[in-house]
Amino acid sequence: MYFIDNYNLSRPIVVEKLPVNPDKFRVIKKNYLKDDKIVYYNSTYGNMKVERAGASSFQELTENYGKNKNYIYFGEIEKVQKR
Repeated sequence: MYFIDNYNLSRPIVVEKLPVNPDKFRVIKKNYLKDDKIVYYNSTYGNMKVERAGASSFQELTENYGKNKNYIYFGEIEKVQKR
């Protein structure tokens, strides 16, 4: 599976090979992508792995926010732990 980044036209286009399961890979809404194990955030720096995101429970809330059963994320950055 390859990702072509043409988001920032002031730099060369980047083609990035993602280590994903192509049969399970999907774009959640806009900026978050996942397969059965890994969640990525599509940022201006490329696809950033969302650490501890838990692909099975991850949901995109808005363009830049996502959540799983334990955390809320801004981009690829873990922000808040639920109580």
